[in-house]
Amino acid sequence: MKTNVNVKIWKVLGIVVLAVAFLAGCAAKKPFWGDPETGLIFQYRISSGQVLTYESNSMDVQSMEMMGQAVDTETNVTSSYTIQGKGLNKDKNILTEAKFNSLTIDVSSPQGDMDIDTSPVIGKPFGVTISPLGKELAYSGIDSTMMISMGQAGNRSIKDLFRNPLQDLPDHPVKIGDSWTDKDSLTTPQGGLDITIITNNTLTFEGFEQVEGFECAKISVKGTGTIDGSGQQMGMDVALEGDLEIGGTLFFAYKKGLFVKTETETFTEMTAALSGQMNMTIPITQESKTKVNLIQ
Repeated sequence: MKTNVNVKIWKVLGIVVLAVAFLAGCAAKKPFWGDPETGLIFQYRISSGQVLTYESNSMDVQSMEMMGQAVDTETNVTSSYTIQGKGLNKDKNILTEAKFNSLTIDVSSPQGDMDIDTSPVIGKPFGVTISPLGKELAYSGIDSTMMISMGQAGNRSIKDLFRNPLQDLPDHPVKIGDSWTDKDSLTTPQGGLDITIITNNTLTFEGFEQVEGFECAKISVKGTGTIDGSGQQMGMDVALEGDLEIGGTLFFAYKKGLFVKTETETFTEMTAALSGQMNMTIPITQESKTKVNLIQ
């Protein structure tokens, strides 16, 4: 009888031990975003049907000196756009549909003020495929009608106007104080010139901050870049070159996999060399400030 009691006790204890071991194992599992001690895993997660609405405001002040005279141009761009999740493709990249809800571009210069007609791109959906680390991989559904005229600055496709706010993320876990680099290259036609901008940014995980109701990782951005362009304007050959400096802060809701907010500033110094009907070199400086917020 005593042996049977002992067997029963050991069976009960065995079940308890297994249960505790199982629960301990579950408790030891890290959340899929990692933890601050061993490193957080930053990845974008936009579920199918999820709609994110962002507001963006940018101000750009450009100053150039022509024949001893200063010429200043100010451009203000305000937009609201949505990014809707459409699931994942076979490579586990994020499929989205984006569209502008509103877009206002105001240009003020010595030649007068100009309001750009942005109606051809408002409400027109187009596809954007994004990697979990934020890289824009492909666009779809864009046709020749989805374009606006910027006057002498040429036409802009909806792809050029859309600025994906999803800053590139590290491909490895990071702790507070860790940094990673992001190199990007963008070539776009502007008013008869083909302009290429190459940037080299260093991003640093600074800590945590509550932003818009989200627990966010605060990430600083500091970088440099180059700008080169060539082409023709008003019958003259133009060669453009310069350097730029970038600084800013972005906030990433790492548990949700969402970009929440960014503020960046860029300062550019350029020279434009003109040849043909007249030969001259024009110094140009440009200061840009951009803010992007998740509002829904």
